[in-house]
Amino acid sequence: MHELSSKEIIKAIRLKRMQLGYSQEYMAAKLDVSQNAYSKIELGYTKVVLDRVLSIFKLLNMSAIDALSMTSKTFVDFSKLFHKSATPMWIFEPVTLKFLEVNDAAVERYGYNRDEFLNMTIRDIRPKSELENMSAYLTAHDGDQIFDVKFKHLLADGSILTVDIVRYAIVYKGEPAFLVTSTIDSTSVKDKKEKLYSK
Repeated sequence: MHELSSKEIIKAIRLKRMQLGYSQEYMAAKLDVSQNAYSKIELGYTKVVLDRVLSIFKLLNMSAIDALSMTSKTFVDFSKLFHKSATPMWIFEPVTLKFLEVNDAAVERYGYNRDEFLNMTIRDIRPKSELENMSAYLTAHDGDQIFDVKFKHLLADGSILTVDIVRYAIVYKGEPAFLVTSTIDSTSVKDKKEKLYSK
């Protein structure tokens, strides 16, 4: 039988937390530790003792069997669905914010080629004036999220695009990640058309 390593346990805990939409702040409060202390657990900086693991499992309503099944899931190849979608999509890593994958529609709309995207983070497609707000939303919102605000994205040619964002917590190649869909804000498109016709 496969034995869970501490790294696999931490990965399963982090994935389950994200799926439930629990923030690190929430977990820390429930476990009566500081957010910094909990963050170090998920980053693997702190050695986790058995009673702490069991406390976290109880909070997340999961078992060691659940952790084993979550870490051994096979990545499902959804390349056709992802890459050929007409909606711009990308996958990014929750900690580094690095792009892990982008689809053809994102390349076409944003103007960066695939290699450029994969050498960027999601911060790189935000205007500097929006970075503080982005950081606040990432901290406040975890797990699946349909954001109720409009986001401004920076295209390769320097222009700004207003978009609606939906984010999903997924497993990508065995690791926790976020899948994002980006749709053009209809109000923004309408405003552009009205300005065009008024000239």
